[in-house]
Amino acid sequence: MSITLNPPYQEWGEILASNRSVARSLHSIVGERFVIDLRGELCKVAAQYRAEIRECARRLGITLRDIEKGITGGDGSIVMAGHQPVVYHPGIIEKTKRLGALATETGSYALNVAIDTDEGDGGRLLWPRRDGDDVVIKQGSLATGELLYRDQRVVSKGESAVLFAELKSDLISSGCGASVEGAEKAERLFGALEGESIVLANAIVRKSLRDAAYDEVPLSLFLQAPSVREFLDRIVRDGERFVELYNTTLERYRTEHKIKNPANPFPNMTVTPEEIELPLWELLGSSRKGVVVGRSGTRTIPNLLAPRGSIVTLLLRGVCSELFIHGIGGGKYDQFVNAFAEGYLGAPLPRFVVASATEYLFPERVQEYLYAREVKGRYKEMVSRTVDFIGTGVFSPQDEDTLAPLLERRRALLPRMQGVQTKEERSAVAHELNEVNRLVKVAIDTSSIAPLLAKGGIDDARLNRWACREYPFFLFQAPHG
Repeated sequence: MSITLNPPYQEWGEILASNRSVARSLHSIVGERFVIDLRGELCKVAAQYRAEIRECARRLGITLRDIEKGITGGDGSIVMAGHQPVVYHPGIIEKTKRLGALATETGSYALNVAIDTDEGDGGRLLWPRRDGDDVVIKQGSLATGELLYRDQRVVSKGESAVLFAELKSDLISSGCGASVEGAEKAERLFGALEGESIVLANAIVRKSLRDAAYDEVPLSLFLQAPSVREFLDRIVRDGERFVELYNTTLERYRTEHKIKNPANPFPNMTVTPEEIELPLWELLGSSRKGVVVGRSGTRTIPNLLAPRGSIVTLLLRGVCSELFIHGIGGGKYDQFVNAFAEGYLGAPLPRFVVASATEYLFPERVQEYLYAREVKGRYKEMVSRTVDFIGTGVFSPQDEDTLAPLLERRRALLPRMQGVQTKEERSAVAHELNEVNRLVKVAIDTSSIAPLLAKGGIDDARLNRWACREYPFFLFQAPHG
């Protein structure tokens, strides 16, 4: 497994400590009483959801791990992470692992927010099936229902059994038999959870199969809190200034980072003489639509608002926590949120950290291809500066024995080229040197690295299939329980 922690984990405690003073300054701007009320409502909703998780697991006979660890919050600090409520892959698991560990070590309160107001497939599973020297990535879903995560349910036990049977068969035929045990445990859990919310089910499966020293809360539940409503209402009331600064900051960010895609990191909000689009969603039953308000007159505020991506971070990282843990993607776009928040609120946000991990089901094959690509990438250098690679382990001893007399001839010819007196002599030496170089190339092409050179020509699409990092966490190292 390759783990990404930026900055190194040992620095996170100090960052949390320094973030407390940054957060206090920010809270004085947005209103200390408001922040106290907001956090109180957040912790109340999280405690209620913890009880719901515990009760559902008890009712279905599911054992949860470490559910009470990392949720004391003795020092008043909140450490937070967030992601859509999907079946986590190892990279997302790394975030929650560090979330719980840091909270336990620092006496903070650990909270993972399920961004269930987004659209997607909360039950999507990916798994491999080897096909000769290639691999096919297959997929199925454990969820059924609407587009929003919050409204999806776990499929019937019979449907999940069919899906897992195909998954396990493909794992075995692909040489991934060690992953079957974890798949069987997940199958039993999702089978027991049939008909339950996919958001709730995914949380329970994680807390049953992996250490889970953190609380969990769906964003949709937190949005019902009066203080969150007030936070989003402020954005609506301040629409013109908010959107003007939002769009200006986005354009400056793209210019500074030489980004040409107008949707990266987020699209601009549409502004017309009559209306402005806000980076908010209006939740309508089992769907959502963008919030557009008039530029003049009294504004009607929708019944239930949800923040879009950047504003989710502004809320959770800026007001709800002292330290937010992003994945690699979030760590990139949040540089924009930093700039926007400082312009809008007049103060910097607490610093964030990044945690992720990459784990492969075919690590040996991936490393083989990556090394082969590296070798092939240096092929021209090997031919022209072969002596630099002698004794480095690239070539076998037999290869080096074959190359040695050719390299000796090359060494002797190069000085002669510098000292020739006539055109004829120069032509003769050049001809001989070209022939030596040709023989060196032939020797390398037929050497023990020839298979590597061939494998190094693998195309990106096939390599990415072997190196898929989005398989469900329970396929890696037999889970607990």
